[in-house]
Amino acid sequence: MSAARPSAKPAGAASGISFFYGEEFLVEQAAKAWGAAAGVQAEFLTLSRATEAELEAELRTLSLFGEKKYVWAKEVQWAKEGAPKAEKKKKASSKSAGVAVPGNALLRLFQQGLPEGNYVLLTQAELDIPPAMEKWLKAHATLQQYAVAAKLKDLDVDALVQRCLEPLGKTLSVEAKALLKMRLGSNLRLWGQELEKLAGFAEKKRIEVGDVELLVANAREEEFLELSEALQQKNYERALSHVSEALSQGASPLMLVASIASVVRGLLLNMERLHGVVAGGAFPKSYGEFQRRVWPKLEERSGQGKMPHPYAVFMGMSAASRFSLDALKRLLVLCAQADVDCKSGKSAFVVEKLVGHMCLKAFGHVFP
Repeated sequence: MSAARPSAKPAGAASGISFFYGEEFLVEQAAKAWGAAAGVQAEFLTLSRATEAELEAELRTLSLFGEKKYVWAKEVQWAKEGAPKAEKKKKASSKSAGVAVPGNALLRLFQQGLPEGNYVLLTQAELDIPPAMEKWLKAHATLQQYAVAAKLKDLDVDALVQRCLEPLGKTLSVEAKALLKMRLGSNLRLWGQELEKLAGFAEKKRIEVGDVELLVANAREEEFLELSEALQQKNYERALSHVSEALSQGASPLMLVASIASVVRGLLLNMERLHGVVAGGAFPKSYGEFQRRVWPKLEERSGQGKMPHPYAVFMGMSAASRFSLDALKRLLVLCAQADVDCKSGKSAFVVEKLVGHMCLKAFGHVFP
């Protein structure tokens, strides 16, 4: 889940400065642990989207209520570097005259050192800060990234599960954890909410699959996107797996038929684009070649009409090139028939048959 765990004491003790970035929920949990180390005798402040000047002014003042002062700065609004030449000349003359240059005050404060007893934690989603500040922080502060695995099979939630359930005297079975992964994906904030709900509901000490099936709905945002990608790639096993999972979660066959029909209509649109600009030639295999050879023609055909992002069009046309026009027309007719069947109460295996027709060349000979 994450390459790091929240520290039990304020990080960046040498400089008093820490920087946490990455997945929002994990960063927030780590920041709370950082703040918990302040203790009741310290002053604790939270700043959201403060400018560099606002943060610098706050860090120069000492605590009014205790010996120490902890400042958690979320998503600082960093001053942009790369000013125009006229502005740079103005800054250079100001610097030579001994005048403070706006935008560098916070960095100078960090370099000089925070007032004794002051600590600061900077948090944000990405390490997107001015180069000079980034270089100094990497050398002198505590930087920690909190990342989530890109693939579901690599998602490690053990630490999160323990942190949420241990104080409540509950554990989670291996089977229940696997089902939660399928239903919640990598939405760790939702994991925390659902684990708390399960802990309150489960009568026994260990939360089982039945508890998850009863209380947790499928919240994976990418579910139907993955089905669409599998269909466009003619990946039968992957597409059928997504359909089976969706149906087991209570998804309506009619809704799945509508999703498949939407994919087919998108492929037909991109097939029309394909025939309009690549007639008689092979579709480019690389995005760079597509931008050079095909995209200008598409822009010319569209006139003043709004076009999607070039890469989205490239991927859509690449998918359409795997199908024939006759096959897509037939699939659209099959989607219409499947829609009628679902509305007439004949929904058994309707979606699975559609997936087979779309992904397997020989499927129509078995299920015409």
